Amino acid sequence: MEKFKFAVKAALSIALAFLIPFSQGWNQATTAATTIMLIAAMGSLGDSVTKGLLRVIGTVIGAIIGMSLIALFPQERMLYLLFASIIVTIILYFARAYQGDTTIFVLSGITIMTLFQNGEVDNVFLYGIDKTFMTIFGIAVYTFVGLFLWPVHMKDQSAQHAKTLTRTQHTFYQSLQKEPAKEQQEIYNTLLQEEQQLQATVGKTQNAASERGFSTHEWREIVESYRTIDETLLRLYTLYEGTQAPYTPKIPQIERLSLEVESLFVRIEEAWSKQHPQPLPQACQIEYDPLSLHTDDPLKIAAATTTLQTLCELHTHLRNLLKKLNAIHDPLPASFPYEYRQTQDQRFLWGDIEHLKATLVTFLIFWGGTLLWIYLNPPGGFMVVSLAVGLSVITAFTPVKPSLLMLLFSFAFIFAALMYVAVLPQLQYGWQLGIFLFVYAFIGFYFFTPELSIFFLMGMLTLGLSDTPFYSFDIFLMTLLMFYAFLSLLLLFYYIPFSTRPERLFLLLQERLYTIMRKLTRTLYAHPQKKQHFLSRLAVQYYRSHLISTVQKMKLWAEQIDEKYFSPLEKEALLAWVLHAERIAYRLEMLLRREAKERENPMIQTLLQKNGTLLQDAFDRIDTKESDPEQISHMLQTLLHRSPSSPQEKHAYIELFSYITMHMRFWESLTAWKQQKAHLNLHTLHESRF
Repeated sequence: MEKFKFAVKAALSIALAFLIPFSQGWNQATTAATTIMLIAAMGSLGDSVTKGLLRVIGTVIGAIIGMSLIALFPQERMLYLLFASIIVTIILYFARAYQGDTTIFVLSGITIMTLFQNGEVDNVFLYGIDKTFMTIFGIAVYTFVGLFLWPVHMKDQSAQHAKTLTRTQHTFYQSLQKEPAKEQQEIYNTLLQEEQQLQATVGKTQNAASERGFSTHEWREIVESYRTIDETLLRLYTLYEGTQAPYTPKIPQIERLSLEVESLFVRIEEAWSKQHPQPLPQACQIEYDPLSLHTDDPLKIAAATTTLQTLCELHTHLRNLLKKLNAIHDPLPASFPYEYRQTQDQRFLWGDIEHLKATLVTFLIFWGGTLLWIYLNPPGGFMVVSLAVGLSVITAFTPVKPSLLMLLFSFAFIFAALMYVAVLPQLQYGWQLGIFLFVYAFIGFYFFTPELSIFFLMGMLTLGLSDTPFYSFDIFLMTLLMFYAFLSLLLLFYYIPFSTRPERLFLLLQERLYTIMRKLTRTLYAHPQKKQHFLSRLAVQYYRSHLISTVQKMKLWAEQIDEKYFSPLEKEALLAWVLHAERIAYRLEMLLRREAKERENPMIQTLLQKNGTLLQDAFDRIDTKESDPEQISHMLQTLLHRSPSSPQEKHAYIELFSYITMHMRFWESLTAWKQQKAHLNLHTLHESRF
């Protein structure tokens, strides 16, 4: 149903983008229609006045830059093209690095190129104003249709995401001791996906937040609470993961806390459904002596202690989330409890290697198209360059292959030719043309994905529609040649100078992931008294920001590998190994987030001072099957000979046991991951397909 609504809205927008300019005698109607195609292909279903205004601002900025370049270099075409290529390449790099709506940057870059009227100087500013006006007109049409026809409000999706995530968290918690390991992993993977969906709403709910009665900062707090709950559930999952369950003797507090945690999940879900305050339980307090357990195995004591502490933390985080929801839904003014430091979400992913390669490819496409325009002068002129550069954002280092796009465009060409010969000559009235345009666009948006629909709808641009009908089949064929020209450019640079075969990219990414995890692991166990210099801290920040994105790209390209070319490779086993890598990456990220707090514990400081180098080197020695549990167990046994003399020291003991348990589970999972890799026959991916 949502796809049907999207197709109707996008098709209606394109029809209006043609009909309104035709009725008013405006030029460049195809510019407005093309703008809508780009927005629909790269944007989202929901649109607001704010998003439309941002797109207009991006277009105006592109127009100002384009006209300024023309004014600076009116007779120097090569200088103009040099500066234009650099500026457009940088803007499209921003489009790749940006984690939100990229159409703002894409429209800005394309506007710069479309203002270049094949190097002509006469009436160039009027031409640029017409182009800019029609681009803004297309944005306005798409925005207002999205606002008034089946509007999609982020507030409904955000609340639903939170409610769904609560239900999944509850299901996952219930599965920890009841469901088999495979079922737990499936629920856990769903949990990660839903957390990412909720995280994506941060920064996109300003209007929805005000309508619901809470601020954007409060929504950030709620999302951060959900992330912390997921992290705590991951720690519990880590304790129960594997063949051996953790040592959990009869500790009354564990049973009581488990029941209260179940109740808190139910109350949070009811708080979202009923939107009124729910009863708040008492805060969790641990009254437990880890030395009272009747066992001499320090690792069992550590596992039992960690289970209790993690349950208490989960109870605390759920209680804090419920307290925030009560403050929001309370009819009387209530203070909202701020728990986390307000930080800006990461809008740009800087320094991604694939983004940098794709940016270089875009630069090469610009000059490849420019040389084609200068020496061969294809139909459409410089428009070949504009289309090829703009659509390189979709094709460069993505699963969208230009060869498949050429097949799709050939189908679109056949369809457009039939429409040009059989349908267009029969249209006599404006309403008939409107229905034709609507049906044509609806077919493109409904039967194809948004990324591919633009290539089908380009057949509409070959029809040469104008307010005065004009039929010339030779012009129609020359227009088709222009589209094949820029698609050929995309095809050429899809393989040159970088290989974009899925197996090659996957091999590069899995090696990069291994390097990132090794570097971050060495940071995790660094000596607490040694301070890193500036470049080392910058490198760590870079690795942390790219940890999750790297494993997600691994999963993307693993799914694209065609196993029929690599018979010894089992696709199902490969995907399972990548999912295991994703869990390890999230686990490492969790350990890194807790690093600063844990280093305040003097016992953990002592552990790192004595064993930090050993743990740093362990990552590279996993394949030798040299494990460290015995050494850590001996160290714990030594510590246990001395009873804690104060409540503070007892708390430090509990934190130390939790630290040891979680890190040992991390090493066990990492060892299993590397052993799993040994059975995958990844060396076959290095071989040629032929």
